[in-house]
Parts: sequence; C-alpha cells; structure tokens
Amino acid sequence: MAAGAIAEKYLKLSHGIEIIAFVSSVGNEHLFPPTHSHPSPTTNPEFLKLIKTIDRRTMDSFLPVRCPDTAAAERMTKLIEHFRDQKDSIGGTVTCVARNVPIGLGEPCFDKLEAKLAHAMLSIPATKGFEVGSGFLGCEVPGSVHNDPFIVFSEIPQAEADLISNP
Repeated sequence: MAAGAIAEKYLKLSHGIEIIAFVSSVGNEHLFPPTHSHPSPTTNPEFLKLIKTIDRRTMDSFLPVRCPDTAAAERMTKLIEHFRDQKDSIGGTVTCVARNVPIGLGEPCFDKLEAKLAHAMLSIPATKGFEVGSGFLGCEVPGSVHNDPFIVFSEIPQAEADLISNP
C-alpha cells in the first residue's frame, strides 16, 4: 500500500495524473441504480458529473464506506451490517477514475493500459470482473447506441481530414 501511495503522489506531481476510487455498489444497493433510461451508470448524467468533479479530499470524507452519497452509503452500510450479523459477506463494486492519463499509454496490443490494469485487478483474490467504460452492460445496448459511429473519410470536411491524417 505504501508503494501505491508513493506512485500515486509521483504521478500527480510529475504528470498531473489524478486517481480517485469509490464504492459504487454493495450487493444490490447501487450509487446509481440501473433504470430503463440509464441501464449503466456511464449513461447517467449524474454519474458523468460525479466522475468529472469528485476529488480525493471529498472522497475521503465519506468514511467508512467511501461511497460519495450519504443516502446510498447508509443503505450500503446497513446491508454490510446485515450480512456481518448473519456471519456472512457480500460483494461490491469499486469505481476508479483516472484523470489526465496520456493518450496511447502502453503498447497498442498486448501491453496496453487497460490490459495491464485488468491483469493487476484480477490478480486480487476474490475479484471476479473488471470493466472499462460501460463494461459488461455495453453488451446489452445496441451497437448503434453504444459505439462511436463510423464516418466515411470522404464525408469529413477537408480541414478536419487534414487534422486527422496530419495530427
């Protein structure tokens, strides 16, 4: 843990990279419960606002659960206490936000940043999944909604085409 804290401080001071993590669910209690309009938090404007504005100081004020919403944190705490009283446990989800990470960090195929993070996270005992972006819920949304649209190069105005081909 000490090495991680030192690495985090180094990344912040040398490259401006900021890393914040918070609990987004415990059992079936979610910070942003899925709805018909927003089946994934990544489509919820409140979630998108949170990940742009949350900072470490604010996050550290939400102890012990580290969920950045008092009502959701109370529900999560009650659920944890319920399972503790039953001499059982319950799983949860942690959302990690990394800001100011340089584009293209890592090798393009086998050593890209997402692959390295997945390897590290899935090496933690009891970890059963790792998502990036919309993650697993992206499988439930049509490609026309989920993916960036394909743009035929000839449909792009010449000034923009020049920027794409000569960055």
